[in-house]
Amino acid sequence: MELKELQELVKRTKSELDNKGKLTWPAMALLADLVEEVGELAESVKSAEGFKPYKKMPRGNISREVSDILFSLATIANHYGVDMEAEFLKTLDGYKNRFLK
Repeated sequence: MELKELQELVKRTKSELDNKGKLTWPAMALLADLVEEVGELAESVKSAEGFKPYKKMPRGNISREVSDILFSLATIANHYGVDMEAEFLKTLDGYKNRFLK
């Protein structure tokens, strides 16, 4: 799946949720949700790497949290009309120019 397709799928899903009165959050709440998801990813990675052994989480949590982050990012990008694919390609070019030349 290309990022454009992902964004369209997220847009349709978000619209369905909005129509049912779910996830009708303003932009700041979308950002807060993204930050929360990144925190959950951090907890999962720390657990998987043994830094939080008392709070064992299955490695599958990492996959789920990355996916949650991607959904949140696409929702924010859609809200502001950001073409994630185009911007990501620019970012990759920037890293290549910065570190490979």
